[in-house]
Amino acid sequence: MRTALKTTLVNLLVLIGLLLAIELGYRIVKFSASCMSDECDRSYWQVGTKFRIPHPMGIRRQDPVIGSVPNDGDYSVPWPDGLPTPVTIRNSVRLNGPQHPSLEGDKTLAVGDSFTFGDEVADSDTWPACLEREWNSPVINAGMFGYGAAQAVLRARQLEVHGKYDRVIWSILVGNDFERDTLVARSSDVRPAVITTPQGPRYTSVEESQRVLDAATHRGIAKYAGLFGYLYITKLAWEHLSRSVLPEGMRFDGLWTVPHPQAAPRPELMAFAFDQFAALSAAEKYVLLQYPKKSLVHIAPADAAELRAIRKLAAKRNIAIIDTLPVLRSAPDRTALYRTHHTPAGNRTVCRSIVTAVGMSRRQSGQ
Repeated sequence: MRTALKTTLVNLLVLIGLLLAIELGYRIVKFSASCMSDECDRSYWQVGTKFRIPHPMGIRRQDPVIGSVPNDGDYSVPWPDGLPTPVTIRNSVRLNGPQHPSLEGDKTLAVGDSFTFGDEVADSDTWPACLEREWNSPVINAGMFGYGAAQAVLRARQLEVHGKYDRVIWSILVGNDFERDTLVARSSDVRPAVITTPQGPRYTSVEESQRVLDAATHRGIAKYAGLFGYLYITKLAWEHLSRSVLPEGMRFDGLWTVPHPQAAPRPELMAFAFDQFAALSAAEKYVLLQYPKKSLVHIAPADAAELRAIRKLAAKRNIAIIDTLPVLRSAPDRTALYRTHHTPAGNRTVCRSIVTAVGMSRRQSGQ
């Protein structure tokens, strides 16, 4: 018995020693590579989790209905691919640069995700800010990074309770936004999901989503996920093994992404979102199609199918579509249009697409 125990203990110590040797070798190799390519990355020698940790900017606050909205304040946001940019939030919407309190005329509401909010550019360089200058009338930038398509419509519904808008522009990032509407949390940001019920599809409340998130992350191996981040070898193991040990669509990289188990199928979800958008009180409604950088070269088959579905849903409800892809692809210098999101030049290109499309639509309707 003692011999077996001693053998087991020796084998365990050898295994621990081997793992520590692999961990040390990995850190040495990665640190050396960073020194040869750029400045030495000393984070490889820091103690603590190797998973990503959210930057506590305070630019987002919790909302009991929508999940999250911009938090009032003046910020200098350090985007990953560029210099820090000024972001000014008032009344939970982003300003368009210097305020013009005397602006009159049609009031436009813009809703969508980070491409509407204007990640990576200053207040005056977003496409809503450009529209405000072009039309010399107020444009409200109610975009929010991380939003799903149906979540953006819910934001418009909430804003219409407190004010009247003549025009609503609903921006959809093709291939991304509808997927987010199946989640109760994305990057640990709790959000309403669109679920199937016997009475038809509906939004969950944020409280409901929080309960689903808690239940999913406090059982089985999920509740120990954070412990895998303290060594690089265990983090790498988690990245490969978690795909098979967690339910489909559930991910942890320091922050949780969790789908709702009753999430509406994509066709049902999209039809629900379009019904909600069509029910808004604004006289003019537009769907703005926006695209990630890779779409300038190739549209994936799944994204092409989504585009066809969007066009059918919009046509059935007599909603105009503004497709930015043709003008982005025909730009003389495509590289100037994107970082991860649109550059100032990219936002101006989107802005021109909207101005042209809205002008044409108004002429056709005799407005």
